[in-house]
Amino acid sequence: MNDRTIAALWPLALTIIAACAGGTGDDADSTDSDVPEDDDSDDDEDTAPVDDAPDDDSDEPEFCVVDEERIDAILAAWDVRRKVAQMYYVGVDMFPLFESPGAIEMVRDLGVGAVHAKILLTLGAWPEWTVNNTNTLQTLAMANDPPVPLFIGIDQEGGIPQSLSSLFGGTDTPGNLGLGATFDPEATAASYGIMAEQLHELGISVNLAPVLDVMTDPAETSMYTRSFGERPDEVAAHARAAVRATRRELVIPTPKHFPGQTAAPGDEHTSMPVADQDEDTLRDVYLAPFAAAIEAGAEMIMPTHARFTAWDPDYPASISHKILTGILRDELGFEGVIITDDVNMVGVTGNDWGEMPDILAIQAGADMVMDIFEDFEPVAAGAFRAAPYPETIAAQIDAVAAAVEDGRIDAARIDESVYRILALKMKYCLFENPFREAEGANARVDTPAQHALAASLHDQAVTLVRDDDGLVPLDAQSTRVHVIAPALVVWEAYPTAGWPNLAGKTLLGALRAYDPTIEGALFGSPTSSMAADAIVAGAAASEADVIVVATYNARDDAEQAGMVQRILDLGRPTIVVALAMPYDLSAFPDAPTYLAAYSNRDLAVESVARVLYGVVTPTGRLPVGIPGLYEAGEAFLR
Repeated sequence: MNDRTIAALWPLALTIIAACAGGTGDDADSTDSDVPEDDDSDDDEDTAPVDDAPDDDSDEPEFCVVDEERIDAILAAWDVRRKVAQMYYVGVDMFPLFESPGAIEMVRDLGVGAVHAKILLTLGAWPEWTVNNTNTLQTLAMANDPPVPLFIGIDQEGGIPQSLSSLFGGTDTPGNLGLGATFDPEATAASYGIMAEQLHELGISVNLAPVLDVMTDPAETSMYTRSFGERPDEVAAHARAAVRATRRELVIPTPKHFPGQTAAPGDEHTSMPVADQDEDTLRDVYLAPFAAAIEAGAEMIMPTHARFTAWDPDYPASISHKILTGILRDELGFEGVIITDDVNMVGVTGNDWGEMPDILAIQAGADMVMDIFEDFEPVAAGAFRAAPYPETIAAQIDAVAAAVEDGRIDAARIDESVYRILALKMKYCLFENPFREAEGANARVDTPAQHALAASLHDQAVTLVRDDDGLVPLDAQSTRVHVIAPALVVWEAYPTAGWPNLAGKTLLGALRAYDPTIEGALFGSPTSSMAADAIVAGAAASEADVIVVATYNARDDAEQAGMVQRILDLGRPTIVVALAMPYDLSAFPDAPTYLAAYSNRDLAVESVARVLYGVVTPTGRLPVGIPGLYEAGEAFLR
């Protein structure tokens, strides 16, 4: 076990600590024993081109031939239950070097069509571990007769919500909002290219990204830094870039959450959001990025569990025939695979539809049913089902098969979906070779070139919104700095979620690379009153020339917002840096110097440090407006 492997194991302990903490704030200061110290040390498949591949698109990948006769033979060999199983995308747990009983049941015995790589347990804590797991899963799938490879998927959106972060051997790419701040689709192409290169190397064929929801409401928190911005045309441009860059590496992009969850503020994990906009608004604002993604070649799309009353007053998009078939297929011309979001979210299970959601989704036009957590959704405040729906994958497959046999679902509808799934697996060369080389994978993922490119993209994203006091850049030789920043573990990837966000380096650690004498304190989010009092007292007692305060969801954390305001009230030169949404400024609108970084990941805080010390001149611009203060596109540019 090498040093990188050992270093990668510590997130498991952090996860356990964070789970036990139940979301309470850390009493964090410069000697906080609850927060680990920063570590500041620094086969391609044989493919044949598709016959009908466009000749005029130099970006078109070398896809593999879709063998229609082979697909027909597979369909003829399978009974209804086996076909239905191919339509399920499920979560499995794995460890290196052995198959878990759950994986054996799902992949070999049930024959599901796709699995989700869970952090640590399937993804692995370093690349070779991950490749061992994906190869093991494919071995189980290919042992069936006929042998059919799996889709293996992951949520790799970049920024805060990325499963393959630097902690697990990947590269910390900017999130969509950071990429939106560059106003450069080529930056998005570069970022999604890095992610796709790494996923392909690891044997992960599906990326449940990009998020294409337009951030039209500052009160909407569930999409968070996952949106490219608030302008439909800009989001559409980034959508094209993300889709093309992902496909280029033979990884399937999955634009989500159709037809635009931000039209319905709320969180589908814990409720069913409702959009009441008229049809023209929905088409002009929210559909534009998805139309652009389809134009760019997207072959898999995920609908939301939100309800859109202008199109369907009764059902959410994920189980609405009017939306999935009428809008997505018939109006937008999408011919690829429609995959639901997790059917265990309360947006679906919290309502009694008179029929099992899986069945309704397939009747509506969905090709794959996602059920990662099987009988519960961990972010729900007490998982529940409003009706006695089956709670295991096996029982769900049986229920759908029974619906085919009794005529509630047309058998041709099942064959149509399974054909699409198998054709997409062939097109992306999974039948030719679903396996990857594990040996040396650690050196092929997060390469120096990938790392350097990602760092430069973060540099492009950092936005100097305001600098009334001319504090940026700092002088490392003469300016004494006191830093207050989020700890390595902060609760929630966005304000209504229920899981920890794990970083590998704090802003305090990143700034110490320029001045090792810097002192400061760390806080958790949500922030405790005791920690806030201690941090404010420490700032007041500091002899520093400048105070740097980094925030994490301060707008939605009253204790944290109050702490920042109390520090500003000290009257000392202060720089505020938002490491998540730029909306934090609305909680303390008089902050004289304000930067937005859009992420608290390692490379993001390192970019902030470079900006603060003048190594990099910030060029990012706000991708969303801050109500009453700034419009989208604004920044303090020198």
